[in-house]
Amino acid sequence: MGLTLQDLAWHRAVGQLIERLDHPGFWLALSRLLQDYVPADSWVVLLFSQGRPRVFAESPYEGESSDPLYCDYLKGLYLLDPFYIACREHPGSGLVRLAEVAPECFEQTDYYCGFR
Repeated sequence: MGLTLQDLAWHRAVGQLIERLDHPGFWLALSRLLQDYVPADSWVVLLFSQGRPRVFAESPYEGESSDPLYCDYLKGLYLLDPFYIACREHPGSGLVRLAEVAPECFEQTDYYCGFR
């Protein structure tokens, strides 16, 4: 089983990304690389810690100012975010899917529907 050109491109891109770890454009470069493989309508890179989430990078908003829903999120809606709640209740690292941390019927809530 050999490597395909796509495999080689991925490994090369990840290597270049690792070289940017301590540079300001790292998060944007990471999001662009991931978008090549996993399409997303919007994205944000943030750190949940004490107090308000720390934002490292976010997808561009097409309006004249910041995305109002995103601003509301940072003002306090994040307290309802299943990822935030899981992070506070069970700190750790790893890939976590919404289905693993969201309560039953979460996808039918106004909170969830507002971000779709």
